[in-house]
Amino acid sequence: MDKTTARIAAFSQKDAEAWKALTASFPAEAEHIFGLLGSPMNMRALASTSWRLYRKKGIGGSLDLVRFLMTSPRKWLNDTFESDHVKATLGAWGMHLDFAPDIAGGALFPYLESMANQAFGMVLGKGGADTIIRAVVSTIEARGGSVVCDAPVTRIINESGKATGVELEDGRTFTASRAVIANVTPAAMLKMTGGTADSGYDAAMKRFSHAPGTMMIHLAMDDLPDWQAGATRLWTMSDFRSPSAAAFRTNCPAASVSASASPVPSR
Repeated sequence: MDKTTARIAAFSQKDAEAWKALTASFPAEAEHIFGLLGSPMNMRALASTSWRLYRKKGIGGSLDLVRFLMTSPRKWLNDTFESDHVKATLGAWGMHLDFAPDIAGGALFPYLESMANQAFGMVLGKGGADTIIRAVVSTIEARGGSVVCDAPVTRIINESGKATGVELEDGRTFTASRAVIANVTPAAMLKMTGGTADSGYDAAMKRFSHAPGTMMIHLAMDDLPDWQAGATRLWTMSDFRSPSAAAFRTNCPAASVSASASPVPSR
């Protein structure tokens, strides 16, 4: 925390104070934000979450949170910080989650990612990107399970509206004692199940529209990148006027900020 605050103070003492205030208030705000993000997507759950929020924060505090959840990354960053270095560093977290600077509702993600990283740290598997895969496989096997690769699933078997197993491309079937977990798109789910008994649910899956997608790659490096454009150009939030991801990708290769000076959260 002290190291992060000192790095931010190198750009702006006011921003360092804002960072300390945000981190101090984060535990109380996290209760409501995580409660909202983790609640079921139905009116009853929303009403229950809203009622708890009102009891804790009152009308004024509740409206402040609602306004924040509807705010764009640029608006929140401009209202909270004064240094372009700090704004650009935190704004990248919104980009990572597909919220360009002017997309309404995107302020939550620069805030949540930066505060969570400061509070809990960021875990990156040592030894490569497959670290977590090997750990998950080991956990499954230690509990008597097995992982079958190169085995495309062509059908999710369901009876009376309940998934009971899967059928593979080669004709083999596997029965599920508790549940079938399917990490597929809504359209693929509809195709693999053949539909459910809920016509409204099936129609919603068929109408589902995908948003733009991004991917972040973490690289372990022994030195700073030698940018072809040089190390003097700083891209700031004001450079990203277009809400499209394409505009960001066009500008991104020339971006250069000294890693030793960037206010990356550290514990």
